[in-house]
Amino acid sequence: MRIANIMLGKARGGLEQCVVDYAEALTDGSNGVLTVVDPNSPLLPTLRRLAVKTVTFKQRGQWD
Repeated sequence: MRIANIMLGKARGGLEQCVVDYAEALTDGSNGVLTVVDPNSPLLPTLRRLAVKTVTFKQRGQWD
């Protein structure tokens, strides 16, 4: 299964933490997981430390 785990928020809160938790839980070898975050996301260092496959996508508006 291929999974896109997307969070374009620029803050760190409960929903944003869920993206980290999901990425870590789903990256167990049986799923292809790609996490997409804003380049300025405070989640990026954590995702990189966990070796989660991550790409950045610039959010253009407040509600994109």
